[in-house]
Formats: sequence, structure tokens, C-alpha cells
Amino acid sequence: MGQKELQTGERGLSYILIALGLFAVYAAAKISGSKLTISSPGAFPLFISSLLLIFGIWIWGEKRKFSPDQYSGYGEKMKALGELIFTKDVVVIISLLFLYSIGMNFLGFPIATLAFLWVGISYLKRGNLLRNLLISLLNLGVILFIFKLIFKVILP
Repeated sequence: MGQKELQTGERGLSYILIALGLFAVYAAAKISGSKLTISSPGAFPLFISSLLLIFGIWIWGEKRKFSPDQYSGYGEKMKALGELIFTKDVVVIISLLFLYSIGMNFLGFPIATLAFLWVGISYLKRGNLLRNLLISLLNLGVILFIFKLIFKVILP
């Protein structure tokens, strides 16, 4: 099996994931202190941050290479990286997240979340709007059930 070439930004992403993973493991370990058990407050964050670190190292350790020769200058490399990362869908979802964060102040958590989910799912799936609304309502119901009733979190 031949070596696959890294896409633009994959090596940089692995460095970012490793750095973030190390920081998150450190921060999660501080939550529980020396008394880490399966039900301690830092157990789940430690598990997730460990996965982040492991996958960052895995991406970094892949025996693939990125060929810088395909781009003549630094500007072309940055342009290719920007085109890879900021696709139309990514820009639309980031914009929706921005509007969602503003809308939460005016509409409240349930209505803003329902609107965000419905518009986001409708944009990405491009399917039946009524079905997407039902999926959004179901997701909102699960979120509210888990956080309000089980974890007893006060939502904005």
C-alpha cells in the first residue's frame, strides 16, 4: 500500500490537537485532583481530553507526508489551507453559531436552540423542512431532558 499525502493543514492540525489535548488533560486532572474515580467531576473531561491527545498524536504519527513542492510560495500554501478549512458549509455554520449566540439573549435558550438546529439541519440536509423541524424538536427535547431534569443545570 502506497503512502498517502497529507492534505494541506493536517500536520498543523495535529500539532494544535496535541497542544490542546495536553492542556485539556492537565486542566481535567486538576478538576478531580488526586481522587479520580469513574464518577468524579473530572472523569469525563479527562476521558475526552485523552482521546483528543491520542488522536492528535495518531494524526501526527501517520506515515504520510505533505509535499510543499506543489505550492510555489507561502501565500499559495495559506490560500490552499483557507480553501480547505473554510468551505461554504463551514462559513454558513459559523455564521449560524454567531447568530445563535446573539439570538439566545433575545429569544432564550429553547427557541434560539430550536431555530439554530432547524436552520442548520435544513441547510446541511436540504431535505423536508417539516421532518427537519421534528428532528430539531426531538434534539431539543433530549437536550432539555438531560440538562434540566437529569443534571439539573439552569439553562440560559
